[in-house]
Amino acid sequence: MTDVGNEFPLLSAIETASDGTALVAHALLDPQSDPFLADHQYKGAPILPAAAILELFAQATLAFSPQQRVAGFSAVRFHLGLRLFQQRSESVRIVVTPLGPSRVTCQLRHDFQNSRGMVVDANRLYATGIVELEPRGAEPYAVVPLPPDEAMKNVNYVDDARMWFGPGMRCLQKLTWQGTTGSGEIIADSLLGLGGRQGDRWCLSPAVFDASLVGCAVYMAETGSALQMPNEMESIRLGTRFAHAGERCRIAFRFLGLQNGRSVFEWSLFGAGGAILCTATGYHCDLVVGKPGECLLGARV
Repeated sequence: MTDVGNEFPLLSAIETASDGTALVAHALLDPQSDPFLADHQYKGAPILPAAAILELFAQATLAFSPQQRVAGFSAVRFHLGLRLFQQRSESVRIVVTPLGPSRVTCQLRHDFQNSRGMVVDANRLYATGIVELEPRGAEPYAVVPLPPDEAMKNVNYVDDARMWFGPGMRCLQKLTWQGTTGSGEIIADSLLGLGGRQGDRWCLSPAVFDASLVGCAVYMAETGSALQMPNEMESIRLGTRFAHAGERCRIAFRFLGLQNGRSVFEWSLFGAGGAILCTATGYHCDLVVGKPGECLLGARV
């Protein structure tokens, strides 16, 4: 096992799998020091954001292919939510299997523990996806175009919600929609709710990316009275840079309807000057209906 130092902020070590067919990256997650966990809770327990899972996939891939660049992701599935009940650091594994010179598959695995800290499901699978690589960057096209500046409503964050966001994950500031299309304003207040994580091999802006998902979730909560949880992302394309701290970003999204009981969206994320930071197509979410009077989502307009 090889220590990666500070080069990859979310990783601690890498190794070759025992059967020699895959590579394994290890990461330590700590709800006490990682704001993307402490400030992202479901039913009172930290839950690993989808954006952080993608960042783990990207960093694990680059740890083994350092000369490449992550161009995007495809066929991403979130099989289970990874919740950390023990309020202490826990190790997760990203299993990387090459598919060729420019594609790898990633699996997020973790030894699930019960409330007493006993491992009851070793090597549980939480997420899978394909990471797509290329030697140099190219700006993707906007699947939903950037709308002109328009009046938006402020996003308010509440504490008594099933899905709660703390200060480090409150980048979505404003939102509006008409019919099935909408837009929002996202401010990257700090380096993405990442606390003291050091290193320069970031691939996307997890809290800003997560704010794009929150924008779609607020739309569904307000128009469909349901909480949506990420299930699948068919395709994600990254631009040539990610959001800078303090940058005013815009999301433009489109609700495509329901498929097999899941909501489906596509969206584009823009930085200052209209630069395309990220696009997503085929974003599918499971829908959760709450009890009468229950606040499901901790963000509303």
